[in-house]
Amino acid sequence: MTRKLIYLLLLTATLFVGCKSDDDDEQQQPVTPTVKGATTQVMVVFAPGQLGDNGYADRVMGGIHTLEQLSSSDFADSLDVNFIAEQTFDETITSIKAWAANIKNPFYDANYTRRLLVLTESYMLGWIAEVKDLLGQDDELLVLKANEEDLATGSDLGLGNRLHAMNISAAEAARKYARFVLQKMDDNRWQLDISGEVMQFWNFRLYPDYEMAYRDSIFEVLDEEFMNTDGMVDMVNNPVSSMESAGLLSAENPEESSMQAAYDAADNMMFLSNIGFGFCFVDLGSANMGYDYFLLNQGQDDYYSLMLDARQNFLGRFVVDRRFGMALANWTKQWLLQQTGEMPVMTLHGEWDGYCQDTVPVE
Repeated sequence: MTRKLIYLLLLTATLFVGCKSDDDDEQQQPVTPTVKGATTQVMVVFAPGQLGDNGYADRVMGGIHTLEQLSSSDFADSLDVNFIAEQTFDETITSIKAWAANIKNPFYDANYTRRLLVLTESYMLGWIAEVKDLLGQDDELLVLKANEEDLATGSDLGLGNRLHAMNISAAEAARKYARFVLQKMDDNRWQLDISGEVMQFWNFRLYPDYEMAYRDSIFEVLDEEFMNTDGMVDMVNNPVSSMESAGLLSAENPEESSMQAAYDAADNMMFLSNIGFGFCFVDLGSANMGYDYFLLNQGQDDYYSLMLDARQNFLGRFVVDRRFGMALANWTKQWLLQQTGEMPVMTLHGEWDGYCQDTVPVE
């Protein structure tokens, strides 16, 4: 082989290697890594001591679980769902402030660019004045169990169309129950020979109505139905706790829990049922379990309770089951598909669209 040929072969090999190296350099240029981790967050705020109520709060928690499943599938790495559940109002407010001030994803080197704060009670809207200046331009607020009046109260927060409310009306169940009760009262008057007797109906709520605005339409419907009896039905309101103790202690005896007060309320109704007055509405949050505990070992003759946001069981009481978990999950799915501020200001559900079910018989 001549030297000239060897030189040409070496030159060709060098050019080939050089070209291949250039191609490799182009293919191996550093790629800017995409941001991993959710950039959208939903934070749900529960009232102190309410998780585990087997009712409203647990329904909302069910909605959180639905959203968590959603985030691990269709919206993988795009949605974080968290909740705040403290023991006192002050601790809850402190946690909301801490959340509002920190937009950083705690698990990834990224910030949340869009957030939704869900308040599970309408009175919590009064806390937002302390954190509104910490909210970003794409942060939105959804208040459950609220109506247009609550939205009007919150208009001074400056959130505009980023403030939303969602509620589920129990009006239809309340009307059915009122008419059932009136028929049973007439039966008792005849059977007990007390035709001229004014019958008592008891409302057991967790808080007095001057501390808490109830937006379920129960009282309004009952009052309307009983007004037609010419004063033959006396409605007695009996709150078992107060805002001062965050609904955890008895209003009459601060050394007792609200659950014990609920137990005592059921005991009182059992006594009244023996004289034909066993009619009451029960809405005590997690303290509903105290009421149920009394019923566990009692007969149910002539004892007609209606419990709000409860599950059907074998205890003989009627229930109104509002599907707030399903409502929250569906609302949030729509929110994820909309731009900031495009969701409806007010969303109302009820018996008509399947979000409210009851076990009250048609009398």
